[in-house]
Amino acid sequence: MASAPQTWKSLQAAQWIIQNEVLVGGVTPFSLFGTIGNGNNPGNVSDQVRFGTNPFGSVTSAIYIGVPKDWQTLYGSQCHLVPSNEVEYRRGAGGKIWLEQYTHTRIYMKADVDYYATMQTLINAVDVAHTILMRHAEDPNAPTVQATKLDRAHSGYLYEDVLGLGWLGWQGVWYRKQEYFIAGGIVP
Repeated sequence: MASAPQTWKSLQAAQWIIQNEVLVGGVTPFSLFGTIGNGNNPGNVSDQVRFGTNPFGSVTSAIYIGVPKDWQTLYGSQCHLVPSNEVEYRRGAGGKIWLEQYTHTRIYMKADVDYYATMQTLINAVDVAHTILMRHAEDPNAPTVQATKLDRAHSGYLYEDVLGLGWLGWQGVWYRKQEYFIAGGIVP
């Protein structure tokens, strides 16, 4: 059992799962990251290198951990995994700890060309996302994650105006519980 939470690794596992399993018609609905150097990134690296470096494999689609500092309108379809609330509690004096975390999983699609077609793609992507988020009850890529679920009470569709562009979106709250062990137990 791990000796500390592995939140970043858990989020990278979620990023990898979404890229490879949230598929509409067999392909990802998310825009591909740019592969040319970007002067806004440290070292002028490409967006794919900056945001897509992942221990499980290269993430080539616009699936961010967090929200990009500068909204990337270049990517007309993107996903943001935004860590939110968390609760940590002991599970006995032996040193076992549970960390419950909520991650806002947001899908955005630019709706400035064909609103109806964009809404269809969004609904299809969300239908698949529901299945995928519920399917991974335990995450083998992040061994501390013991349980996951989708919090339907905080899920839903939305419309946002960002930088003068209309974006259709959906947000689901992905609950993930990590379990780890403090060596030597809890000190009174």
